[in-house]
Amino acid sequence: MPASARLLQKLKETWGEEVTQDLVAWVSEAQAVNRAELRELADLYFARFGDRLEERIALSEARFEAKLEAKLNERFAVSEAKLEAGWGARLGERIAASEARMIERIAASEARMDAGLAGLRAEVASQMRDQMKWMFVFWIGTLVPLAGLIVALGKAWL
Repeated sequence: MPASARLLQKLKETWGEEVTQDLVAWVSEAQAVNRAELRELADLYFARFGDRLEERIALSEARFEAKLEAKLNERFAVSEAKLEAGWGARLGERIAASEARMIERIAASEARMDAGLAGLRAEVASQMRDQMKWMFVFWIGTLVPLAGLIVALGKAWL
């Protein structure tokens, strides 16, 4: 800071021109040195402050990321549980309904097969009766001439 004109005038009157100039030069030099030292000290403080600030920001970011990740994981778990509960129940219901329909279809198919088999058995039984009738007719048709032949041959030998 520059010295006021009045102060310089008083110093010149009291100590003289040369001493006043030396004193002003010394004060200016001390002021410049002090400013440089103060600037270096401020730079050191600002550098240290910057390092601390970066550390704290990194720590805050890490904490924030950890909290955010924990909350996201929790929300994902809750959403996944809700989704599984909703879809799982619906899927279970659909599977159960499909199984019930399949069981009904299988039972209906079995009933149709049983009915078809019963009809087939009845038809086979009917054809067996018809076959037995025809077999009886053919046996009789064979036995009557054979009996006549035996009688005729028996009379011829006797």
